[in-house]
Amino acid sequence: MDDLFLPYFQNVLLRRSRQNISKFVLFTNKYFLDLCLRKRNNWQCSLSSEEKHYDIVPDCRIMDTLDLCAPCNYRYCHYFHNDLKHCSHNQFYRLFLKKYAYERLLLKFVNFAVEDSKHPYRLVVGLVKHLKNSFHYDKSGIYLLLKDYFLQLIHLNCTDSDTVRDFLFCFNYNVASILKEKNNLAQFLLRHAFVSRFIKEECITTTNAIDLCLYYKNLDNIPTALEYFNPSRFCEINLRYNYDRVRVIMCQMDNDILSEPHREGLVTRERYYLHIQCFRIYFYFRFDSGKKIMQLIWRAIPDALITLRELTEFYCSMRSTQELRSLTEFYSDAMGEETIISEPRTLKHLSRVRVRCVMEGNGTLCPENLEQTARATCGSKFFKTPVQFVLL
Repeated sequence: MDDLFLPYFQNVLLRRSRQNISKFVLFTNKYFLDLCLRKRNNWQCSLSSEEKHYDIVPDCRIMDTLDLCAPCNYRYCHYFHNDLKHCSHNQFYRLFLKKYAYERLLLKFVNFAVEDSKHPYRLVVGLVKHLKNSFHYDKSGIYLLLKDYFLQLIHLNCTDSDTVRDFLFCFNYNVASILKEKNNLAQFLLRHAFVSRFIKEECITTTNAIDLCLYYKNLDNIPTALEYFNPSRFCEINLRYNYDRVRVIMCQMDNDILSEPHREGLVTRERYYLHIQCFRIYFYFRFDSGKKIMQLIWRAIPDALITLRELTEFYCSMRSTQELRSLTEFYSDAMGEETIISEPRTLKHLSRVRVRCVMEGNGTLCPENLEQTARATCGSKFFKTPVQFVLL
């Protein structure tokens, strides 16, 4: 456990709120009462009812004695104050918390502090900001029990995207876990994650947000994702990821065969990436969500259509003509038109794609900036991806 928790307990709980001390002692006495009873059963320790305390074997830890041998009718706050006056706070934590299952005690501490605080949101933001590394690198995952409570407070009060970014890092969120939240929470987290560029960094190692929306059949969040994210025309990492999976499913054990069209200069790198991307969608998503992915690609990049002639020319040695024809029919059905020739989209489409790509590249792709770029209503609608057509 990170020592950053110690000054938090000392300053917020022990020095400022005697009520919290009372709650804590009540909790720990019950916890260690159970512990002592287990020891008594195992080691035959005697129980003295006349003195109203538990006798503990000498080799028990010191804080067992301090906690369990106090008279039952003694005030908890006074007991804590008097019997620990010769024991420094740091020593208390070193002897007590670090030797027991104090993740459980820590959760109680944090819950007590937040519940008793007049400004719980501020306290939660402070915890997330200063202790995010401690939560993030905790291997037990016990702090996830606090996640929902923290998320509710942040959702209701937070307008700062950096705070949400800290929260996402703190509790090990990724795009998939964001999309598993309820729709209103998912849209809130997505919006701030894109603004703070948390998604940009997180997507380096995972599938992009739109693909995940489709994978989880969470279509309600696609419009939110498209406001901040433009499906990339070319991505080196996604190319390698898709290439490996397509090569395996096509049973092409020779790494060089599938990349031959690009290596020989027959297609550009971007066009080759589109081919591999389309192969992967066809092999892995041959259902309605796969068609929606193709519609998104068509709306996001210029000249996304591929033709049977093009595929036959480059990949006839790897797949049969009938299978390539089936692939092009799948895309034609998704696009709603037959792809006889590869042709660019309309000038309106190309302009929208170009503006969105530039804004995504410099981190300014968001609804607020689109409104400022084109003040007129028709202009702002022009630069937004027409999702209503995508989700048909």
